[in-house]
Amino acid sequence: MGDEARPVGLAIVGAGLMGSQHARSAAACPDVELVGVHAAAVDQAVELSQRHEVDHIGSMDALLEDDRIEAVLIATPTSTHDELAAIAMAHGRHVFVEKPVTRTLQDALMLRRTARATGRVLGVGHVIRYFPEYRAIRDAIERGDVGTPAVATFGRRCQQPDWAPDRWHTDMGRSGGVAVDMLIHDVDLVRWYFGDPTEVYARVVGSDTYAGLDYALATLTVPDGPICHLHGSWAEPDGFSQQAEVCGTGGMLSYDSRGRDELAFAVHGSSDAATALPPPPVGANDPFGMQLSDFARAIRTGAPMPGDIDWAIGSLRIALAMLESSEQRDAVTLEPLADVLAREDEAATAAAGAGGAR
Repeated sequence: MGDEARPVGLAIVGAGLMGSQHARSAAACPDVELVGVHAAAVDQAVELSQRHEVDHIGSMDALLEDDRIEAVLIATPTSTHDELAAIAMAHGRHVFVEKPVTRTLQDALMLRRTARATGRVLGVGHVIRYFPEYRAIRDAIERGDVGTPAVATFGRRCQQPDWAPDRWHTDMGRSGGVAVDMLIHDVDLVRWYFGDPTEVYARVVGSDTYAGLDYALATLTVPDGPICHLHGSWAEPDGFSQQAEVCGTGGMLSYDSRGRDELAFAVHGSSDAATALPPPPVGANDPFGMQLSDFARAIRTGAPMPGDIDWAIGSLRIALAMLESSEQRDAVTLEPLADVLAREDEAATAAAGAGGAR
């Protein structure tokens, strides 16, 4: 078997909700070989490793000493991502980090520098583009089904995230609340469909009984694109739902997951009747598995990964701008991402030159 076709040996760090999801997907993905699981919650790690008949890895030291492991998937609380990812890359491992990449922009930029210095692939779990319903929406926009988009609304809602034993999501310092942890998916959609916004105006609130910020409403201004409204909630009484609506000069495209067994799309034009769009294919490809395949391909061939560190930085800074806007009660202007990254590259080059001159 050629090196390009050989599955990438993968270890997962974290055995909670997302660690379990990634383990299921990795076990079924032909492009990776799940070697083992490590987590601070030992009982959960043991159970998850047994479920998939792989090794339970007792420590990060043991994980990094295992030559079978070429890549590490990190699915731990957001505030731990930077340290774990940096250690893994420093030990020669490629890294895939759940979204958001880090809790702060400074930590994300640090990981970008580390990835470049070590030559490791650093992927980030911005998975929403792999879901067939959202791909179908993008295809419809690009076909011109709604004409020129003018207004777009995206949202997702669920119960308070109490699936982690220590409820780390309720700690703003660890998670960033609903805006950073969940609504970042919809930030991704805005960027993927229409481009980067230049201005963010948001309000983020929490209830008297909840320690974190669990409801967010934001308006994103996209140059030469639609005005975009985002809403996210961790305060739903039950269940999970997601919505999308794009209104343009030629009609309206809408999607709502609530109460539907199938994907439902409609473009409303000049007549009262809605025209159904062909539903996207569902079931053949797991979005998380497809993302892992792209990660493995980036490792084996050097192909670009859709959710790379530059993309992750772009989405994180917009989500953080929601918090800033809410705190200031004012809009936040965003400089172009290319300028942010160029300034970072200049600083890294200057630092490297100063180090070599000593």
